[in-house]
Amino acid sequence: MPCAFVSYLPYLKKLDLKKFGLILAIFGSGLGFGFGSGAAMAEPFRFATWNIENFWHVAGESLRGPYRGRDTIRLAGDYRAIRATIDRLDAHVWALQEMGSPAAAQFLFPADQWHLVFSPRFDAQAGPKAQENRDIYTALAISKDAASLISTHAIALDVSPGNRMGTAALLDIQGARLWVASVHLKSGCRSDLPKTSDRQACGVMAAQLPILETWIDDRLDQGVLVGGDFNRTLVGYNSFQPGDDPAWADLADRDPGPILSFPFTPQVNCPEGQFGARTWPVDFVLASSALAQSAHAGPYVQSMGGRALSDHCPVLVAFDL
Repeated sequence: MPCAFVSYLPYLKKLDLKKFGLILAIFGSGLGFGFGSGAAMAEPFRFATWNIENFWHVAGESLRGPYRGRDTIRLAGDYRAIRATIDRLDAHVWALQEMGSPAAAQFLFPADQWHLVFSPRFDAQAGPKAQENRDIYTALAISKDAASLISTHAIALDVSPGNRMGTAALLDIQGARLWVASVHLKSGCRSDLPKTSDRQACGVMAAQLPILETWIDDRLDQGVLVGGDFNRTLVGYNSFQPGDDPAWADLADRDPGPILSFPFTPQVNCPEGQFGARTWPVDFVLASSALAQSAHAGPYVQSMGGRALSDHCPVLVAFDL
């Protein structure tokens, strides 16, 4: 079960994280974090996650055709608005979901400014079978001014055909190391118990959760930030009380150490969703405790600046490193 302060965290909507850091330091003592010996960044380190729905870079063309009756086709103004959102939020690292290809991601994050880490599930050698690559992928965009790329890693969340593989990278930030990752868990198990439900989607999610948990746990001593579309309201939805979601209990079991999620309230404001407002979160940033104690207060769910951009709003968290 998650420890007490993780369970109560969703209730702290106006939490002063600077003060809360003292509590986290007590619980998290002994959990090393690589930034302790390095110089602090002159500005907050900004980490964002955004599912830019079915993102394809060719105006007037759909990535994968109608999906559940929704055919995401963008025009020039939509691309300008997406770029304006990225520029306005000014994140140092973006965890991206539903990218159609490396070319689509580089359309938003040019190679001269960003390290792009793209899901290895994309087959760059597809050739005549390139149409089979028209799918959605995870990716990371890392500002070259903010961090150096040490290595990349795939998180094996593709437990059955069609599932999205997680994309991760180890960064050097002013001589200190930090793991970052982008994930996109299976949809269709928003509120059921993953381990006991007879729904196929819940069975997939139940298989994905321990893989993600192990990946995070193995890297807590270096500092970890995971952003993504979890397709689940980790902070509580329907029959679950805030903080009691069983998927979150698996991830935040405090073994070997606690992690925290942002946002930490089941009430969010994403009024610009392409197919209607969203008032419950499925997009989160997970942080190891030593990082979480330096997080700035929210709001974490950000405006997109238009309704035709995505069915998810970006989530951004700033940390003092």
